[in-house]
Amino acid sequence: FRYKNRFRLSPAALETLALIAYRQPVTAVELQQLRGSCSTSLLRNLLERKLIRMAGRKSVVGRPILYATGSNFLTHFGLDTLEDLPRLEEVDEGEVSDSDQTKEGVEAGPS
Repeated sequence: FRYKNRFRLSPAALETLALIAYRQPVTAVELQQLRGSCSTSLLRNLLERKLIRMAGRKSVVGRPILYATGSNFLTHFGLDTLEDLPRLEEVDEGEVSDSDQTKEGVEAGPS
């Protein structure tokens, strides 16, 4: 059963979204430092799809925008709350099964 508003996300978009979900709120510069590449177009795409939202501004020079998960994030991944995300320790230890990683509407790439 697929929702008509489901869509595929690139590996880079999934990586960016995961960083935001686990570290929110986070700035674009912080994401760039974590990923090692610019995420501007990815952020714009995730904002358009309402997977992330602008969550205010950081109280530092330049007042950069803070990003957090958006209204479609939980629905897209079939979660009830952010607490349903796997703990980072589970992900790091490989305890998350392939079936947990592949949610409806998000397809895993070749192994």
